[in-house]
Amino acid sequence: MRVGILIACRMKSERLPQKALLPIVGKPMIDHLIERMKTSKHAQEIVLCTSTHPDDAILEQAALRNNIKFFKGSEEDVMGRFIGAAEMYQLDVVVRVTGDNPLTDAEHIDKLIESHLQTGADFSKIEQLPLGVNCEVISLSCLKKAHDLALDPNLSEYMTSYLKQPKYFKINVMEVDPYLNHP
Repeated sequence: MRVGILIACRMKSERLPQKALLPIVGKPMIDHLIERMKTSKHAQEIVLCTSTHPDDAILEQAALRNNIKFFKGSEEDVMGRFIGAAEMYQLDVVVRVTGDNPLTDAEHIDKLIESHLQTGADFSKIEQLPLGVNCEVISLSCLKKAHDLALDPNLSEYMTSYLKQPKYFKINVMEVDPYLNHP
């Protein structure tokens, strides 16, 4: 079972354009996130996953600089982009991480991967973590089925809403230590 972390990142932002490249302690925010993801014990690949839009081409430099894989796909179809990246790098399970959350924790990613595999889930999540540090684990077969079920894949920016349907998917919600539970 091949597991990969797919970092979803785009330069487009209404509130803070190019935020992934803004410096934090002397280096781009995306570099901090990639460094954190490299500490995962269960991910065989880390892929910076973006769109074919010309503004996003600069992200390939971040992937090269950090010695990770890179994938460009549809600007509108996020699920399709993730499916394409998973197929290109032969991943059975993907961990969805967003590129504007540099505090995402690889330790929780590894625990969620373990829980996902142990339960045989299609989609796994942690609900109690604060915003900006979370992730989801998704089986590729689940992602493909959700993509097929989506009425309009071009509206899949918030793709996990398609995956949270227990009538179609086995959903695993992993609990965290109580001291991490946000209000």
